[in-house]
Amino acid sequence: MANTFTIFNIGGPGWFHDVFEVQIVVDTDLSFQDPSDRFIVPSSAHHPDKPTPIVDCTTAIRGNIIVKAPPGHKVYYEGVSLKLTEYCATLSPAATTELASHAHPVIGPGSVEGSVYIPFSLDAIDARALRETYPGRLFALRHTLTATVARPRWTFPVVAHQAVALQRPGGAGAAAAAAAAAPAPLPGLRSAGGAVGVAEPRTLRVDACGGRCTFAAPSGVFALDEDIAGDFVVDNLAAPGAAAAALLLVELEGVGGAYEERVALAHPLFGALTRDVGAAPAAPGAAAAAAAAPGAGSAPTAAAGDAILAAEAGSNAVPPGGVTGTHAPQRVAVALARAPLHPTFAVSVEQGGRACELRYLLRLVVEDDGGRTFTDATEVVLYRRRVSANVRPRA
Repeated sequence: MANTFTIFNIGGPGWFHDVFEVQIVVDTDLSFQDPSDRFIVPSSAHHPDKPTPIVDCTTAIRGNIIVKAPPGHKVYYEGVSLKLTEYCATLSPAATTELASHAHPVIGPGSVEGSVYIPFSLDAIDARALRETYPGRLFALRHTLTATVARPRWTFPVVAHQAVALQRPGGAGAAAAAAAAAPAPLPGLRSAGGAVGVAEPRTLRVDACGGRCTFAAPSGVFALDEDIAGDFVVDNLAAPGAAAAALLLVELEGVGGAYEERVALAHPLFGALTRDVGAAPAAPGAAAAAAAAPGAGSAPTAAAGDAILAAEAGSNAVPPGGVTGTHAPQRVAVALARAPLHPTFAVSVEQGGRACELRYLLRLVVEDDGGRTFTDATEVVLYRRRVSANVRPRA
């Protein structure tokens, strides 16, 4: 972004008139449109009319710093440097905490007449110290590039900012690394087989309509661009039967132990749920744990929550009177790439001792002919295999 100091280009002493325009351009083919975001610091780093560049922070971050002198002037500078800052901003309490900062000298003293492109390469950054950019709703992890053109000691430096979105794809062994780095399980969260490790098979069981519906997946760790695949089984449902069933991927965004829950993906198995089944925000040890405990499906759950972000097309064919009896296993694949998801993570913010987390639940929901819903849920871990432009800030 061009700096704002050009307002001083009004003639007079050179330390006022000889002010640069500075812009940061990042080498990348990927970007996403960032709306006016209250979490971007400083505000001058945000360009509502331009896409935010997406970069892979496991490799060198390259680009150019464009320095433009005032027309007809040759301007001297003491040096140019670049800094990448990572910070966490929360909505409540309203606070911004710097988590990491990497400074990098780009070029020494010199002069510019007209425009000059100064290349940079942040290849000395330790990728392990950088988290992914997360444009959340309760909190956000953000990254800003700051270019500083130092000028003679008797006048001010010229500074420009550019918001960037960092992504950290994993290579071989990424699934195992994601499982190892996952935050501790939510207190009391269980699946039908009891407490399970994050990479172990998952089985969701809902007891409803006199019988049982189950969904079994071979693991609880999935890449953002793959499918959650497993077998769905209807067993011994009595008349009048079940009117609808669906698999939901539920996103839990939490700050300091307070969580907001919203449905990120809905995959209908049969029929159509008549109401939103996303639960109201709750602490993980209370409603979330109770909803996921074995047998929790034996009682109806309240309907509340946010609108579905993305829904997959599925079969809505339901026999008159509902689904009854026992049916052969149905292979199900929930395509995660249909929604703008982010990897599971947790970060501890020292200021105020807040823990900021992003987690996911896989929830099986069955609705009877009276509109009552029965559920079971288990926690799953998502990770990134490759850089993607499938990003959408939470409104």
